[in-house]
Amino acid sequence: MANGDPVNTLILSLCLYYVAALLHEMAHVLVAVWCGVRVKGVRFTWGSLAVVREAGGPFANLSISLAGPALSLVIAWLAWPYFTAFSWANLCVGICNLLPIRGSDGDRAISCMEAMGWVRRPRRVDPRLRWLRAKGYTDTDLELLTVAEESPQG
Repeated sequence: MANGDPVNTLILSLCLYYVAALLHEMAHVLVAVWCGVRVKGVRFTWGSLAVVREAGGPFANLSISLAGPALSLVIAWLAWPYFTAFSWANLCVGICNLLPIRGSDGDRAISCMEAMGWVRRPRRVDPRLRWLRAKGYTDTDLELLTVAEESPQG
């Protein structure tokens, strides 16, 4: 890769990353247009690219959220025998975007699946109630206690 020169390797790696990120974002755009969701643009943010679009329904948003990582992983698989460095760039973009980190494609996909009733994220249990686990209470019991504590009194 770039004849072993660290500067050339870094430049080539960054270029491959941005091409992978651009293809990833274009997949979001194409699926958004296909789903009838208006795309306002693509912007450069935090060292990467992001699609700015209107909100669609839960299924459209799920499809749009998963389109980018799906294309990145398919490109990684198809390019592997021919261009391993580009495959690695796409693999990193695809996997990192599927992680359920706030604001990521994975987080948005889980939110859409929640809205459709397909999954339910576990609620955060109040740390003050964790000692009850030692008394035999389950996480569900602790969650119910936390929800009851947060509910407004009537």
